[in-house]
Amino acid sequence: MTTKTSSATDEAQIRGLIDDWARALRAKDINRPMTNYAPDVVSFDVVNPLQRIGVDAAKKRAEEWISSWQGPINCEIRDLSITTTDDAAFSPISVDSAEQRKAEAGSTCGSAQLFATGRSTANGR
Repeated sequence: MTTKTSSATDEAQIRGLIDDWARALRAKDINRPMTNYAPDVVSFDVVNPLQRIGVDAAKKRAEEWISSWQGPINCEIRDLSITTTDDAAFSPISVDSAEQRKAEAGSTCGSAQLFATGRSTANGR
């Protein structure tokens, strides 16, 4: 059973990881958040392939996505809710962005819905 103290500590650590992810996104620095990915991460996307397995595949997709935007990427995390247990955590994340222009199509993006999950490992991530 998760105690209130450990749950609050876990939530604070997860908030820190999500805040760091947002700072890295704004800086277009994909390497920083990738250090928190498990080598066998399974990621899902809205473009084919819909599922990617492994940190290298996740990093390649993130690099493709980030390079498709002109100028800075602005994002604001809203409505952050984190649920933790002894060995897992999940968090639906709403990311609202200012007018962002895709390099090729000139399209804009207003918001994205992400779902972050994780499990505890030997190094505590």
